[in-house]
Formats: sequence, structure tokens, C-alpha cells
Amino acid sequence: MKAPDSFVELLRRAFDGRYRIRWSDRDQEFHLEHKVATAVIPPVRIESDRDDLIRARDGYDYVMSVRQGDRMPCPECGLTLKVPVRDTWQITCGYCKLKGRTTHVVAGFWPLDDTLIDHLRKIDPYRGAQKELTAVADQRNRLLLQAQENDAMAPGYAAADDLYRRLVGIPLTGYTGKELPGTTFYDK
Repeated sequence: MKAPDSFVELLRRAFDGRYRIRWSDRDQEFHLEHKVATAVIPPVRIESDRDDLIRARDGYDYVMSVRQGDRMPCPECGLTLKVPVRDTWQITCGYCKLKGRTTHVVAGFWPLDDTLIDHLRKIDPYRGAQKELTAVADQRNRLLLQAQENDAMAPGYAAADDLYRRLVGIPLTGYTGKELPGTTFYDK
């Protein structure tokens, strides 16, 4: 199988030929690969199902896989997993988890168009992606720390909020039927 020529040309122009897209016979998906060096393995015959040797022979490194649709088989049990669209996430097989196995797969479905090129630009180490990813991670860590601090203070705030009316002396009035107006539930 071959990627559309329009996408291959778009990929070549966007990254000056540093990236390529190649069909993996073993995984039945496209592999996006990044040029890292000249060929490492001499050009000998290599089986078409050995993606690692093909990359080493050509001097490329694995970047990501592009599925053909938003479903894929679980590598452990073979059941169908739903793959996120235009995003890459770690997905877990519910059946394997139920059986006590930890099967995690990083996968995503990207159509071969501009959205994939934009995603590659965001994660490209030669375009400052590391700084952007570090800034995003720092922001997430700040928000997580703030949430943890809020969670630590929450029981105290909840107790003070519950007892505020009682502490200040504000009566809690409820008209539920046969009770006299002005009585509080504390009087019961």
C-alpha cells in the first residue's frame, strides 16, 4: 500500500525531506519516520515485516503510526479498540484489564492531510517543540499542584461552611409541614 502522492509531497515540502511515510506490512498501518543518520545496516535483503531493520537500513527513526481508521485490534486479545481521532492517546483494553492484564497501546487516527502535518510541526524537535511541550507540562503541573492544595483545604472549608450558620447564630428555618415556624433542626 502507498500513501497518496499529494500527502507525500506535502510532507516533503513541510519538513524538507526529513520525514517519510511508509506502509508497514506487519502492522498494517502507515509509519511516519524521521531521518536521523545515513544507513546503518548494509543494503542486504531484509524481510518486509522487520520494520526496525528497514528503518536502520535507511537511517530513519520511528515517530508514530497512522491507523487506517478509528478502530484497531488489541495486541493482546484481538478485540476491537476505539482509537481517538486527530489525537494520540494511550488506550487500554477493557477486556484485558478485566482479566488482570495491563495492555496499553499508544494510538491515534490521523487522516493524511494538513492536520497531521500541523501535529508533526508541534512535536518536531527541530522546530522548538520541546520548549512548547515543557511550557504545557509546567502549566499542567501548576494546575495539578493548585488542585491538590485546594483538595487538602476542602474538608476545613466544608466544615466551616456547614457550621457557619450555627457558629454565627443564624437560625435554619424549614417549613415542612407540622413544625412551628422559627424552629431549627438543631432543636430536634
